[in-house]
Amino acid sequence: MPELKNKLAVGDVQSAHTKTFKTVTGQNMPVANFQLEVIRQLLEKYGGNTVSPRGRPCTKDQPFRLSARHFPSDVKKLESGKVQRRKCIVCTRNNKRKDTMYMCQECDVGLCVTPCFAIYHTKQNYLDIQLF
Repeated sequence: MPELKNKLAVGDVQSAHTKTFKTVTGQNMPVANFQLEVIRQLLEKYGGNTVSPRGRPCTKDQPFRLSARHFPSDVKKLESGKVQRRKCIVCTRNNKRKDTMYMCQECDVGLCVTPCFAIYHTKQNYLDIQLF
């Protein structure tokens, strides 16, 4: 039965693409791009924020961190030219103190290049992961 539901959902998206999107906008968008846009909008609308174990709302956690393409970048230098550091969000949430020179610019969070960058962008729950 789940296979049938998945096939119906894909068929519904393709039907919405051909009947609604092209008719309303008059634009031609590949079906794959249309599907990604639908997924992105659903994640933004219904993804919701998660709550940390301490009860504080997580303001930085973004649902599209798992589906979009992200690349590590250097933390911006100060005007004096001194290298600035940020706390790694994965290490911090796992009760480890780790300052890093790298970040994900799309998510605006500090992350160690390995293994935290990959963990943050591939695991729904990156808490309580054995880091070292």
